[in-house]
Amino acid sequence: MEEGEGARGSVTVARRLRASPERAFDAWVLPEIASRWLFADAKTGSLCELDARVGGGYRITRKAEGQTYVAVGEYLEVSRPTHLAFTFGMPQFSPEFGTVRVSIAPDDAGCTVRLVQGDLEAAHQDATRDGWEEMFNLLETALLELSWPEGEQART
Repeated sequence: MEEGEGARGSVTVARRLRASPERAFDAWVLPEIASRWLFADAKTGSLCELDARVGGGYRITRKAEGQTYVAVGEYLEVSRPTHLAFTFGMPQFSPEFGTVRVSIAPDDAGCTVRLVQGDLEAAHQDATRDGWEEMFNLLETALLELSWPEGEQART
């Protein structure tokens, strides 16, 4: 193997959210919500350009500490409110693209969101998992802070 190559695997992150599956799904595909948590951090939001349809693309940009980070990809599956799959790449770091699969299932408290990002080098798996965990923390906060239409409330 060349230097830097290693075993490839996947990262799985799951979170129970106090929101309906529809609201959780919308948080992935509506720029005004996604920019609050997707590739954002607690201090800085992101700019999300999302064309959430099969074959549509996305571009997410975040500026932090004088650096600009860009994630790009294409939607492979879009099935509201249960499933989303897309390619994922950050060309400034690597020409390779992986696949992210998101499933959303209703439960007693709202829903469970499960993300699997595959085809990751072993050396990047821990940082990738940590990054998604941090983003899911922001997702949870964003969903709780959203204004809900009359008759629909965040489930507590």
